[in-house]
Amino acid sequence: MTSIIGLSASRRLRESEKKLRTVLENITDVVWSLSFPEFEPLFISPSAEGLYGLPVEVFHNAPTEWQELIHPDDRHTTEATLAHLEAQGYAERECRIVRPDGEIRWVRDRSHFVFDEAGDRVAITGIASDITERKTAQHKLEQTAWALRQRLKERDALAAVWKSWQERQSLDEFLQVAVGEIPAGFQQPSMISARITFGEQQFVSPRFFESSRMLAEDVRVNGERVGTVTVCSADEIAPFLEEEAALVKAIADHIGRAAENYRILGDLRLQSAALETAGSGIIICDARDSDLPATYVNTGFERLSGSAATARLSLSDGTPAFCKARIESNRGSPRFARESGNTGNAMRWYEISQKTGCRSGSTCE
Repeated sequence: MTSIIGLSASRRLRESEKKLRTVLENITDVVWSLSFPEFEPLFISPSAEGLYGLPVEVFHNAPTEWQELIHPDDRHTTEATLAHLEAQGYAERECRIVRPDGEIRWVRDRSHFVFDEAGDRVAITGIASDITERKTAQHKLEQTAWALRQRLKERDALAAVWKSWQERQSLDEFLQVAVGEIPAGFQQPSMISARITFGEQQFVSPRFFESSRMLAEDVRVNGERVGTVTVCSADEIAPFLEEEAALVKAIADHIGRAAENYRILGDLRLQSAALETAGSGIIICDARDSDLPATYVNTGFERLSGSAATARLSLSDGTPAFCKARIESNRGSPRFARESGNTGNAMRWYEISQKTGCRSGSTCE
């Protein structure tokens, strides 16, 4: 009877071992066990070959092969892992391995001590999992997040340049502020300096330095090159991003448009000054409004007509009677000589001139 029981127990044990081996042979995770403190391999599941790219026998014959497969930049984690295992009884780490074929994979390794009946540590058992896909997805997510932050920095830098143009009274003030905003749009602002040349003038960012690594874009006004935006990097290794090159071009284009606007504004100021000092009277009306409000009246008109032409007059037919009415009311004046007018798509203007030889009052030659 005893022999029968023994045979039955032995058969059940073999069946259990067979089931366990079947499980271990069909899981992708690597189950392993090392003796302690010798660190000699006791068991390594067959899936180790798929993860590490080496037959299981290699690890049995060369126990240090585990450490040799770890990426050189991650080998320092071994001592920290063993220290945590000694202190806490368990440990976990994530590191890269370099397979014999050169492929790099990420591995998550969890381990704990095994104790005998006396409470002494006799082995270390662990499970190694391939987490390459998760790490790759995580890296892509981090790259996307970083790229988004970089685009926001570039947008903010361009917005700051635009804002400085709106707030500055002169082109020189705008360019000096704009050049200081450029480094903030780059991935390493502390390693970036910028320079804007415009004509014979030069504007530089704080702590400007020259470098062989640079980006440069021409500043053009109506197609003519008038200056350059240059960005220098102190980093001799990391390349500029395509988006950073696009940012420099956008800033150069914006400076060109701003310079043209400043030129137009300067011309307008000069023309306005000329109109104010002119001897003739000028009145301009907005032809887009049926009320034909006066949008500009120079001092000469008020002086010659003797009235301010800033009132509004509602007209049913939309004709320019407002401007003409102001002139007609002064046609009988001995100081009145002539009128001329011109109509554009949006504006209508009139001019009156004083007769030659007219003096104050009604006396004219």
